[in-house]
Amino acid sequence: MITVNQLYYLFNILDKATRQRFVASNATLNHMQELQFICDVDSDPPGNISILSSNGTTLQSTAGNKQLRYSKTSSCLEDKGSFTCVTANTHNSGSPESRTITVDVRCSPMYRLNEFPITSVRSSQGEKAVMNFSFYSNPLPTSIVWRNLSSNLKNAIHANDNDRVTIITSEDNMTSVVIVNPVEPGDFCNYSVTADNEVGSKMEIFRILKDDLDIKNDDSEYEEIRYKELTTLGYTGVMEYSELEKVR
Repeated sequence: MITVNQLYYLFNILDKATRQRFVASNATLNHMQELQFICDVDSDPPGNISILSSNGTTLQSTAGNKQLRYSKTSSCLEDKGSFTCVTANTHNSGSPESRTITVDVRCSPMYRLNEFPITSVRSSQGEKAVMNFSFYSNPLPTSIVWRNLSSNLKNAIHANDNDRVTIITSEDNMTSVVIVNPVEPGDFCNYSVTADNEVGSKMEIFRILKDDLDIKNDDSEYEEIRYKELTTLGYTGVMEYSELEKVR
């Protein structure tokens, strides 16, 4: 025999918002591909459903429904991590149910938001010049190659070829620094650096300028040189990759 209290308890369990399904269109995808989530809930009465990002931000929510859909263009910089569907109705608002999905967004090496390198480095003969290349990559880079582009030789730079040149690379391979000390006349030229991972590559052009040279506003000239170098290196097969040079 079911008592009144037992009957109320049974109804309370049945009416509780119950997570049924939370899925993503792709758990692993590439940067800029569409990412879609669907959260279905078995709830009577219908409750509130929210989809949260890994940092707890509410991306989409609905009230009085049994399904919530959310889609966006994926970002390697923002969307790698866990997403959560949270649901509750009037019977379990104090202890909502949730389910989490982990998403991996892959990308070739790229600059982080609003973080770009200083590509024009000024120095004087006998002084020090530092070129710093920092970026984000998922998966981690497999190689980073610096090249001296003077006289169109496009030679890879190796730290052990010249005791004036030091190449320091971080443990995660997402920062590489070239230090030239002391600077000699032949060091005032353009340099390229290429980072490569399983998805693609990222190239940048640096240059060391004479600090004591009266250089006019030559940004447009430099951009023309930089574009020419990037185009040439990108389409003539020069972007072969050697072993990563590291100095710990």
